[in-house]
Amino acid sequence: CYVPGCAKTSVANPEVLFHEPRDSDTKRRWEAAIASAQPGIQKSLNVLRVCSSHFADDAYLEGDILRIRFGIPLKRKRLKIGAVPTVFPAQRELSDVPSAQVSSGSFTAESGTQTCFLRRSRASQTTVSLPPSIQVPLQLVGFPRSDSLPLRDRCDGSSSHIWRSAPVLGDITAEFIIPVIQQLLLVSIGESEGCRVATFESRQTTLR
Repeated sequence: CYVPGCAKTSVANPEVLFHEPRDSDTKRRWEAAIASAQPGIQKSLNVLRVCSSHFADDAYLEGDILRIRFGIPLKRKRLKIGAVPTVFPAQRELSDVPSAQVSSGSFTAESGTQTCFLRRSRASQTTVSLPPSIQVPLQLVGFPRSDSLPLRDRCDGSSSHIWRSAPVLGDITAEFIIPVIQQLLLVSIGESEGCRVATFESRQTTLR
């Protein structure tokens, strides 16, 4: 990574993505963003690669982020056109790799184990924005609403823990979400076909 102060490499940090500017204009904008966030830099910048630790989640295509969170295989998440690095050492410790959770697809539920909701930090409680027509059925089949997650920051060892085997909404994998969505689509198609049949029959009655 060419951001001053960042020591991440593809060898030492294989879980981190490395992005290259697509053209000279993008390169200049990345260099300007880095320079403005780190005014103490004395040397001129020549940014050839920037690691994913310096890009916020909203810098990536929403479709790629959703695929990863649903556990759908994705070779590489892609930056939006015009995205620039906005996260630097003053805002995030470079030794941390929070974006690696997304790039490695670690939003899947732990197989065969139960997870204490209170043990998750608030920052790691990821939610997924879905249309209301899908959110409601998901709640009906047992997925908790995002606003039902505990508000405590960390597990305090109390007896009020809530233990569940089902993943929270942000941890839904393809194994859980795909059958639900398929069922919703079938119901939607069935309702649509039912309307057509009813309309056709009413027209026949009118003609008679």
